[in-house]
Amino acid sequence: MQDEEIESVVLVEEDIVLVVPTNHTYGGETSISLSVVANEPFISLADNKEYSRFTTMLCEKAGFLPNHAFEVDSHTLLEIIRLNQGVVLLPISVCRTLGLRYVKIADESAIYPISLSWVKQKWLSPAVREFRDFITSYYEDHAGLFKVE
Repeated sequence: MQDEEIESVVLVEEDIVLVVPTNHTYGGETSISLSVVANEPFISLADNKEYSRFTTMLCEKAGFLPNHAFEVDSHTLLEIIRLNQGVVLLPISVCRTLGLRYVKIADESAIYPISLSWVKQKWLSPAVREFRDFITSYYEDHAGLFKVE
């Protein structure tokens, strides 16, 4: 259901990828279906409930509930990944920024929309409008950063 008071624009639909331990069986794959890793221990983000619900939904669509071995904040996530303690579903841009090894997810639903919203009837200052336009342009100009090549 869409809120009539809110105006939104989807900035980009970012690819979600599977981060695997360095010595993982599927580490050499270029693409993988989530159902293949149904029995793997999953690492999830404790400080982003919306994203956690999204990744759980991805797993459910693949036919399983993820076995959450660790639920960590975003600061601890990188350390747990480096300790090879499980797999994690992350946006491709995060993997690129952190230099993480990942495998493309073959499932079509592994795309996370990034949106910008504002109140329709509320006056927006020139600075706010300029910021909105800057953000929109940034995502248009850098769309490739959010897709697996």
